[in-house]
This record gives sequence, structure tokens and C-alpha cells, in this order.
Amino acid sequence: MTTSTIWPSTGNRPGTRPLNPASVNVLVQEAAARAGLDPAAYSAHSLRAGFVTYAHLRGASDRAIAHQTRHQSLATLGQYVRVAQAWDDNAATQLPPPNSGCDRTQDT
Repeated sequence: MTTSTIWPSTGNRPGTRPLNPASVNVLVQEAAARAGLDPAAYSAHSLRAGFVTYAHLRGASDRAIAHQTRHQSLATLGQYVRVAQAWDDNAATQLPPPNSGCDRTQDT
């Protein structure tokens, strides 16, 4: 979080002072705890990496992602893409393929 600044927003206008990066981590970890997740496993950095991975998987170009995340180097951006782990323990892998004729709601 040292390479970019997060500005709080009011009325869709940037605030006058940036958020402290440690404060962002606290917000992310509190949200993880409220969701019943282990807060130690989440940080502002993991949130950023999750965004990069999801945008990549959805077909966004590296340049578009870098513009959003303010990465100066596409090589560095590539390190944030965690495709190898994207489908580990992912609920979406349990879904039937589209138009498969399988209606999971009938199984219950």
C-alpha cells in the first residue's frame, strides 16, 4: 500500500487527507471477522491481489488492471495474478455447467 494512496470519499469526492494504510488493514480484517473468516488471513494487500486476479479471470487487459491499481510495471502486476489458486476450494466448481439440464434445486 505504500505505492498508492487511498483517499476517503464523501459525496463521490475525494477527501482532503489520505487514509493510513494500517487503517485500511484494520477495516479489511474487521470485515473478514464479521463474515466469519479468520481476519489474520486478510489484508489490504490480499484485497488488491484478489481484485487483480478476478479482473484477469474476467478478461480485463493487463493495462486496464494496471491503470486501476496504479501498477507502474506489468511484470509486477503479473505477480498479483493468483490464477493457480483461483479455483482451490471454490464453491463455483460445484455448479453444473450452463445448459447442462441439471437442476441442482431438485436434489434437495
